[in-house]
Amino acid sequence: MAKPVPIHLALLDQTIAMLARMGLENISLRTIAARADCTTAVIFQQYQGKAGLLSAAIDRALDIDSEAHAALLTQVSGLIGSREAVADFIGSYVTVRASQDVPRFWSEILFKSQQLPEARGQLQRWFAMRSRFWQDVLATAAVDAALADTIAAYSIMEEVYAYPLLGDAQYRLLLHETARALIETAFDPAHAHHRSPGISAILGKVPWPANPETAESTDMREQLLTHAIHAIVENGIGTINQRSLSQKAGVSSSMIAYHFKDMKSFVNEAIWRALVQGIPPVLDPGRSAMPTTMQQWFEALETYVRPRIGDTPAGFYTVFARITGQACLLADSRPSLMPLVHHLRALEGWGTYRVALSIQPQHAVVARDHAAAFGMWIKAEAVLREAGLRPPIASGSVIGNVAQRIFPLR
Repeated sequence: MAKPVPIHLALLDQTIAMLARMGLENISLRTIAARADCTTAVIFQQYQGKAGLLSAAIDRALDIDSEAHAALLTQVSGLIGSREAVADFIGSYVTVRASQDVPRFWSEILFKSQQLPEARGQLQRWFAMRSRFWQDVLATAAVDAALADTIAAYSIMEEVYAYPLLGDAQYRLLLHETARALIETAFDPAHAHHRSPGISAILGKVPWPANPETAESTDMREQLLTHAIHAIVENGIGTINQRSLSQKAGVSSSMIAYHFKDMKSFVNEAIWRALVQGIPPVLDPGRSAMPTTMQQWFEALETYVRPRIGDTPAGFYTVFARITGQACLLADSRPSLMPLVHHLRALEGWGTYRVALSIQPQHAVVARDHAAAFGMWIKAEAVLREAGLRPPIASGSVIGNVAQRIFPLR
């Protein structure tokens, strides 16, 4: 007969499961207590309320994830010694974690770090654990240990895409192709210059889809969208609801239905508008202000990955990565987001690839799949900086150093 789970662990495990599947905004102490077969009074006795319960759940999730990484390392001990094996293991790592609650829990905490600034120390310990894990993996393959931190960051972004897209065959091809590109240069830079284009070069021929087709613009329609975009950028996609938006706009909730096909269409358009607002000239296909050297590109990227500092708004990639991650986390429960998530993954790295095309060949040769790997990493870097896990303004060419590990630069 199974041994009963202590009530304090049942509460923590139910909190992890609920946050992972329903989102940080939808945490309900009453529901957690009911699932743990107790009352909310027990939560207050044990944890003094919601904040204490969340903090304890994060500690519990760190213990579980640390044990999971240790077990995974034991399973592959002595099996990873080639470029192909490392790449395959990255794909397996993402695939295994995509169906588990604890990784999804951590993604919720990280991509909504602005709502939980008190969790910074726990997030730092969690990311340090992931980096150590990849150092141990790469040690058996005689790969520069500095790549471990890059893989640990890259996989953060890949994991959120995997949650909704894992069952998609196109995504599986992209996952394995990008993983190979990520580690390819570390093993054999010459090989990276001489191979056929992969699926990422076939997909994403058009860098940005047109904005959703809309009816003739009206002041009220734009006002509703403006409120929604502001709420998405400041508070997250999960906070969007018809009642709060109509109250902020000072109109009845029926106005959303009047100006938009339905609430799903309205939210999807607001998300897309939030993603592309403030897009830098070098990423905008309608403009032509392009850098002429990779160094100029790396310097520009440093401004795109900055968190909000005082009155200085967050960089483009910071906002883009945060919204993308939140959309991925919501896509399972909001199927209307799936086309957007699918499209965003296919376009990963397009900005870097487009810039590389404008740079003299003697300066760089950037393949589409290497650009995708770098694009995933740069967005994870932005999320980590916003969460306080990296210096907000990096000293030295951190981005350039990572590029040297991913791109087969001449």
